[in-house]
Amino acid sequence: MPNSFGAQTQALTEAVHYHVRYNTRDEKGETRAERNARFEVPELTPPEPDVPWLFAHVWTWFWEISGQRKKGMDGAEPIGWNEISDWSRLTGNELRPEELQMLIDMDAAFRSALADERKPQEETQEPERLQ
Repeated sequence: MPNSFGAQTQALTEAVHYHVRYNTRDEKGETRAERNARFEVPELTPPEPDVPWLFAHVWTWFWEISGQRKKGMDGAEPIGWNEISDWSRLTGNELRPEELQMLIDMDAAFRSALADERKPQEETQEPERLQ
């Protein structure tokens, strides 16, 4: 298990990326991990990374805040300072600076992973032709 703050943050962001890639439901309600298992290729789903137990609370906090995020035309919008501040005030959870940085880094990883998942779909869509 990583000891430094940077290594802990990296472990959390890798877990977020994994979660988006393998545990997000598609338009049919199926995850990539479920689809891999259904097609009998579970080896395409790597083992889920560990969430550092010292910061498991940050993992929980991230998903609570992320569940309230706004959706824009280009997908998920970044979690803003106001959302984090409001969440902290309403829940009574006080954030240390390093936990705040973890949330920000996890949010960047979340949006990056979503963008990575959308790329193949966007590439296969034929552009509209002018008439």
